[in-house]
Amino acid sequence: MDVLIVFFLMLCIYFLQRRYLLPSFTHNISSVTENYIDILFITHLLFFGFYFLYTFTSRSDSGEYYRLSVEAQTWRELFVSGTPFVKFVCYPFSHVLGLSFNSVMLIFAFLGFEGMLFFYLAARENIQRLPLVWGGMTILEILFILPNSHFWSGSLGKGSLMTFGIGLSFYGLSRFNRRLPLLVIGAFIVYMVRSHLLLAIVIGVGLGVLFTQKGIKWYFRLALIVFSALTIFIISDNVVEFTGMESLNVFDSKSLDHRVEQLGHGGSGVDIANYSEAFKLFTFLFRPLFVDSPSLLGLITSFENVYLLFLSFRFVLNFPLFWKKSNGFHKAAFFTFLLAAISLAQISGNLGIAIRQKAQIFPLLFLFFAFSFSLSYKQK
Repeated sequence: MDVLIVFFLMLCIYFLQRRYLLPSFTHNISSVTENYIDILFITHLLFFGFYFLYTFTSRSDSGEYYRLSVEAQTWRELFVSGTPFVKFVCYPFSHVLGLSFNSVMLIFAFLGFEGMLFFYLAARENIQRLPLVWGGMTILEILFILPNSHFWSGSLGKGSLMTFGIGLSFYGLSRFNRRLPLLVIGAFIVYMVRSHLLLAIVIGVGLGVLFTQKGIKWYFRLALIVFSALTIFIISDNVVEFTGMESLNVFDSKSLDHRVEQLGHGGSGVDIANYSEAFKLFTFLFRPLFVDSPSLLGLITSFENVYLLFLSFRFVLNFPLFWKKSNGFHKAAFFTFLLAAISLAQISGNLGIAIRQKAQIFPLLFLFFAFSFSLSYKQK
């Protein structure tokens, strides 16, 4: 019964946000409509439903997170970086309020939706003219309703928290002089769940600002570079400790090799631990491709990957123009995605884990795909 109450409260929050917050978020984004936000919300709910059914037929960590949060003695003991932080977020709902597993799943799925929404709004703020492609939508709107990111961010787990944290971080970064609190909150969530990805974001932002000559005043550029450098210095030791590596070199770490081997045996899918570095990255980004996974989920993901592979070739051909015209935000997104993809490709032990992890960073890929597309459109 509590799931109906949670669903009703979630709808109330959504419609309040749609009514009062979205206009202030989107006052400079003429092409964002409430109708598309509704489509995005319904799409996310649909794939949450698919994931919920998936938990009954396949092994999922969601039930274990819920059970351990209920059994925890204190909330403070769960305030630890990594997997325990998922239980820390779960604890007030499962242990204190006594909500059912279904209700907590729905709450985490809503956080995943918020992350996708923030990603989309940040992309729209930094991409201007785009041609309509299908059904009154541009390529950006189409990319943001692709299944994979919605499916894996619609669960009780790291996927929803990471999507929310990264989405909030880049929405804050988009107008960092006005949204610093959102940037800090998002970065904190990323740090607590996957600290090595916060390192990728900080380095990516630093590189993006460093290679940008326009759109950012010199004192903002200097402040961001100094902030990035200090953050790297502060969290680098924590990242090494959290990941169990001897250093930040993900290509040469005995303990990381051991962890990858464990992940390779611990999940389902194609074992990628012994692939070359380049093929690991390609596998992480663009597989499965039909023959890898005969399941319905694998088939749907394969169609999505073929589409993204096509857009990647197009982006590579258009890269010189992208680099010339992109601002600091676009470059930060590009470097963050590249660093995060390389890092996660080394850690993912098998294709099943890779599919889940890449869903958290693919909205960044959507962003610079769409920006590249807008540049081609302006040239015509």
